[in-house]
Amino acid sequence: MPSNRRSLAPKTRPTAETRRLRNSQPPMSSAFHAFVDGNKRTAIVVAGAFLIVNGYALSANDGMLYEFVMGVAAGEIDEAGAAAFFRDHVVKLED
Repeated sequence: MPSNRRSLAPKTRPTAETRRLRNSQPPMSSAFHAFVDGNKRTAIVVAGAFLIVNGYALSANDGMLYEFVMGVAAGEIDEAGAAAFFRDHVVKLED
């Protein structure tokens, strides 16, 4: 774990708005991203980085992440589905 994680972590609990943004990050990133190629990969990396900075991590394996990102990109998973995925596959990092 990076030694600077604590200095980047917020001092308060995430608000409902922060959780909503965290849950919608992959769909937003893949839809509005500036790259010609790699939107899906970048979106999930951004989501994972956002979670780590805020004291959480994705617990899904590579296959699950692939299915999730491809479903979002294909429009098969909406914002509610993305929120459910994150509820099921995000864990709190140990201090």
